[in-house]
Amino acid sequence: MFYWQDVMRPLPPVLSVHASLDDILGRICTSEESELFLLEKDGAIIGYSSYFRLMDYIRNTGGTDDPFPYETDLVPVSVGKPVAFYHNMRVYVIYNAQGIPVGCTTREDAENKMAHLRLREMKRTFDSAGIGLITTDLAFRITSMNETAESLLGLRQDLLIGRDYRSLIDTEADLEAVLCGKRFFNKVSRFNHKELIGNFSPVRDKKEIHGVIHLFYQREQYEASLNEIEYVRNLNADLQALYSSSNEEIIVVNHEGTIIRVAGTLQKEFWQTDNPSELIGLNTLELEANSFFSPSVTRLVLESGKKEGTVQTTRSGRKMWAVGTPIYHNNQLERIVIISRDISELNQLREEVAEVKRQKQTALIYRSKKMEVIAEKARRIAQVDSTILLIGESGVGKEVLATLIHQESPRSKGPFIRVNCSAIPETLIESELFGYEKGAFTGADAAGKPGFFEMAHGGTIFLDEVSELPLHLQAKLLRVLQEKEIIRVGGTKTFSISIRVIAASNRNLEEMVRQGQFRQDLYYRLNVIPIRIPPLRERREDIMSLAMHFLLKFNEMYGLNKNFSRDAIRVLEGYDWPGNVRELQNIVERLMVTSGRDLITEEEVIPALYDTPLSRNKDTFTITEIMPLKDAVEKVETELIRLAMQKYRTAAEVARVLEVSPATISRKINQLIKKKS
Repeated sequence: MFYWQDVMRPLPPVLSVHASLDDILGRICTSEESELFLLEKDGAIIGYSSYFRLMDYIRNTGGTDDPFPYETDLVPVSVGKPVAFYHNMRVYVIYNAQGIPVGCTTREDAENKMAHLRLREMKRTFDSAGIGLITTDLAFRITSMNETAESLLGLRQDLLIGRDYRSLIDTEADLEAVLCGKRFFNKVSRFNHKELIGNFSPVRDKKEIHGVIHLFYQREQYEASLNEIEYVRNLNADLQALYSSSNEEIIVVNHEGTIIRVAGTLQKEFWQTDNPSELIGLNTLELEANSFFSPSVTRLVLESGKKEGTVQTTRSGRKMWAVGTPIYHNNQLERIVIISRDISELNQLREEVAEVKRQKQTALIYRSKKMEVIAEKARRIAQVDSTILLIGESGVGKEVLATLIHQESPRSKGPFIRVNCSAIPETLIESELFGYEKGAFTGADAAGKPGFFEMAHGGTIFLDEVSELPLHLQAKLLRVLQEKEIIRVGGTKTFSISIRVIAASNRNLEEMVRQGQFRQDLYYRLNVIPIRIPPLRERREDIMSLAMHFLLKFNEMYGLNKNFSRDAIRVLEGYDWPGNVRELQNIVERLMVTSGRDLITEEEVIPALYDTPLSRNKDTFTITEIMPLKDAVEKVETELIRLAMQKYRTAAEVARVLEVSPATISRKINQLIKKKS
């Protein structure tokens, strides 16, 4: 497994989005990084552009001072985390443990770097495998050879690369036939009176042949070479598993769970030994049965037949993150490669990171253009005291946006008072909002009590669900907005207040005004600056960012180390989220708490989103009367989808058995859920 620190390059210039073209060109010209530069705003990196795009912009516009376009498809990642790419995200900014950017990379550069590292590792493998290897192009010119081939032939690479291999060896194999796809095994070849025995095969890229590969030994070592070839086959299979896993402690067990190979960094505290050879021959299933550690990742792989990951805990409390990858040969399980890392010391680091994050300001989490426009508008209007009306469905994040407006305003050092108008009993709401004097009513505090408006003096009051205010209190609220003063219940004294009012509603206030349920004059007074927050289904680009934000939040809250698979994220992005961000947060928390694995897959996400409404529909469809053909088709589709969802746990499997695309299944399930609700 590769980590971001393995593939990152030095941090390119970081420039303000408000920088002039002269400043940008000056920084680029003095930087070693000539292609990419990052853009920041208010201390946060928000996008990137390139020298070439800047030049195109200057050529097309003549170098105006207008803001030039930039890309926002970048992802912040941790330097010590494994490399993982996200859909449609090109640039990755790498941060250290202190939250400071230390480098960046593009997806293309990272993939090229990983490919180079894999090739270097593979070359080391072939150089140490003890078998000669020579490759040629279509003209039989030697293109590469390993160190063993140099030793067996007695000549250096620089003397042989580019030479016609046919002129150097006398072989039983028909090299022309190899270029036609034929393979030759155990063929004798002669080179400078040395007898070699080996195999000739075509070099393929997908189905196209690009040359010849010759694997060989000296003849007198033939028997030993056969054993070595088997070793190379096993080693290559193991390496393929390692490349898809972590790169810490490496243990290989056979199909019965017995340890046959140990490599990498031995976790001494976990195994309670510093001698890897002592592990050879131990059976991991028996170790689990004897409570040496639990659970056994070997058992999980044997039960599922596929790659599994889990946290193994010893009797002493040491914790090891282990990933087991099965290796098959001829459809038979031969070995399991287990990659492990001691995570016992990570808790302290988690606490430090959590403390840093807790000190950060509350901010909107978004990636969509729609929310970017809304956030920019909110920051602008935060600088004035105009009344704001936030409009949107339940759960879209109205309180979060109100908090952001307060924090960005000149009143940020004053109080921020949240009031949910629908949560206060009607008999108490007047005294809670405006306060009361002593003796105002039976049970009143002897000293009186200030209301929410007084408590918000010098700051901001957020009136959520303002549509639920009784009509007689709407008149008092109108007076507060107009006169900036209040009178407590049971009193006559006027209190002047300096506040910023932000109201919010998930109901259509205009319709309520027409129906006489909401005062028209109050509506106009609240609707000075309206901001509509779109539902999550209209900004699906935000779903992945929000899901990852909640993932991090609950990992820290519950001490977990879980993540979503890419397919799981795609399922989340395909759902319509009638409960919006609040529903997404609840679903993420539910999945993290109930999932038994550290990698949450689509198999767990789909039932959490779709099973409940569908599983309640137990009615089967029987034709008993004439009905419109369209309605009949719809009922049959509903029944088929319900039956398929009971048997198969992923949209892909349901789509396969019903012979439609996964997108069609997701769309139809969403339609069914909408009708249910």
